[in-house]
Amino acid sequence: MKKRMVTIVLLSLVMVLSVYANGAEDSSAADGKAVLKMWSKGSGTDPAMEAVVEAFRAANPDTELTYESYGENYANVVNLALASGDAPDIFENGGNFPVQTLAAQGLIAPIDDVFTEELKSQMFQPLFTQKDNVYNGQRYTIPTRISAFRLLYNKDLFKAAGLNPDQPPKTLAEVREYAAKITAAGKGDFYGFGLYLGSSNIWTRVIDPICTAAGTSADMGYDFNTGKFDFTANMEVLSELAEIAKDGSLFPGYETLAVDPMRANFAQGKVGMYFDGNWTSGTFATQIKTDIDWATAAVPVSTGDTYGLGACFPAVDFAVSASSKYQDQAKSFLRFLLSNAAVMQQEKPEPKTFLPANEASSLPIEAMNLKGTEYNFKLDDLAPMPQIVYYSLSLEGDKRDIVFTDIFLKLVNGGKVDTAKTIQTLNDRYNSALDKALADGLLSESDIHIADFDFSNR
Repeated sequence: MKKRMVTIVLLSLVMVLSVYANGAEDSSAADGKAVLKMWSKGSGTDPAMEAVVEAFRAANPDTELTYESYGENYANVVNLALASGDAPDIFENGGNFPVQTLAAQGLIAPIDDVFTEELKSQMFQPLFTQKDNVYNGQRYTIPTRISAFRLLYNKDLFKAAGLNPDQPPKTLAEVREYAAKITAAGKGDFYGFGLYLGSSNIWTRVIDPICTAAGTSADMGYDFNTGKFDFTANMEVLSELAEIAKDGSLFPGYETLAVDPMRANFAQGKVGMYFDGNWTSGTFATQIKTDIDWATAAVPVSTGDTYGLGACFPAVDFAVSASSKYQDQAKSFLRFLLSNAAVMQQEKPEPKTFLPANEASSLPIEAMNLKGTEYNFKLDDLAPMPQIVYYSLSLEGDKRDIVFTDIFLKLVNGGKVDTAKTIQTLNDRYNSALDKALADGLLSESDIHIADFDFSNR
């Protein structure tokens, strides 16, 4: 048995090394050209990014740029490349690697010089107050999209349940009420609400947007006022969501459902409401075709909470390798990418950090049957947290989302849950990891502890 296990491990390592070797050859000049490699974590190359790459090649004949994606092996491939000093010139970080850690180890280059004053003035300004891509006062990655979560809802199913399709729920109590009515109208053909517990970050997509909008905590239960983690408000929201499941209003199979099947069932008219990203206008127009009449709205908050500003976060961020021989050319591409976000938008409409691409009036709404544009491309009700603190933590034990999924299922199925003990244990583990990150210099006390931080006016 041990021999078989060793063989499997060795074969897996060979596969990873093979993938790495195919993409990690030395950059070298060919016919006087600078040869750049760019890697992304997608399962396939993005047509929108391909359009920008092709435009860059045409505008810069002295630079050869290759664009590759690695899917599930991405993190392993990049880690091997970084460790060997032969990383691609440009690579997507995408939350796989804490920027502060890479910067502290000298593996990525600062990129502040990418932003000309003109370019910076045309971008989503709150982006420049956010610290996730900053280390020792310098910026190290460039995001291409402002992401946020919204409530997606099916107007057709609202009508079928006798609900006003232009009045989406504003509280979780209303979500529960609406979900029950939609489920009753569906008689087994469609259901009121959708959760996809098969996604490892389900509660980051559902609980965190609710809590940040209400100002009860930031992502993963962090409180900027105290400078500590506290999962009390998280647990209260989890309990409210469990009541929807107890009502029988959740789309069946939620225990193992992943986000893509959730989207597919929503597109087929089987789900009345669910939480998803603001990039779904493009997703449902270009990848998952649907004929339903759907819209988006602000995420609801708990009854009694006042809605402040929703949280958004920079996404699909790219770094420049410190070992690159062509850092200037790599930065030129990143500048070109930000300046030509409209090119990407024609291939796959998504909210971008570049402001012209966030103007719904510039979108091919009718031609592509775009839905949800009112909120999916709306930015004035969003603002980034100063920092997503948990990104920089090395946590011992299971993450909050894994723990909460286990608790959720117990609550729904009548199991016993020691809520106070669970919250205290999570608080202790996360705050211990926070103390270590501060001690190691990966986080700055001045950035993560902001006295009287006002969620409603950030």
